[in-house]
Amino acid sequence: MSLNLSTEQMAGVIEVLAVELAPMETMRRKAAERQSRFRERDNNVIRNVTVENPPTPLVYNINTNLQGLDNPTPTPSLPKNSRHHGTNPRALGTNPRAVEQEPDGFDAFWAAYPKRDGNADRKGAAKAFSAAVKRAGDHGLITRAAGRYAAHCREKGKLGTEFVKQARSWLNAELWREWLPQDPAKPAVSRVMVHEGSPAWEAWKATGRRFSAMDLKDDSGHVIGRGWYFETEYPQQEQAA
Repeated sequence: MSLNLSTEQMAGVIEVLAVELAPMETMRRKAAERQSRFRERDNNVIRNVTVENPPTPLVYNINTNLQGLDNPTPTPSLPKNSRHHGTNPRALGTNPRAVEQEPDGFDAFWAAYPKRDGNADRKGAAKAFSAAVKRAGDHGLITRAAGRYAAHCREKGKLGTEFVKQARSWLNAELWREWLPQDPAKPAVSRVMVHEGSPAWEAWKATGRRFSAMDLKDDSGHVIGRGWYFETEYPQQEQAA
């Protein structure tokens, strides 16, 4: 496309363009200079690291570390008002109520008691064991009774089955008394099954004795109702009447 400009007019246009483009050319030149300086600096860094000043390799000084073991740096003691001072469980972020100590002798009892199928409920058994020991006065008696009960279950093929009584129920009902060595001069300890809601059950409740209903099972292990085991069907005062 022809602009139809004279030679003088064309010279004027070229002069105006030169003035307008001069700052851009200056900026381009400065940018090229900066890029050149950056490239030269990077080359100097690489040359210094790889040739002139190679990095020092890491050396594990065993003698220094052994000396450190012989003369360990003492750990600064915490102030008494620190939340981590001492062995207070609360200071360590633990709840002391969450750790419940099992009663003395329970480990031996738990090892002697026959294992059954299903939930063993160790926590409930530990609580019942503690109460049973208070009544018996000796945890050794209960542990030996558990061993005899385990031998009976092994002989009958009940080990590891649901026919083994829950340790918690076995202890609460004082069934361990049935597995104590019997004195020939004394009759064997007997327990009478009393069903919940029966006249005998109501008579026992009237005595104020604390008990609660549990599953009652026959010799085959089948549940035949709910109730409790007592020394006699009726309380002694009820029989006397």
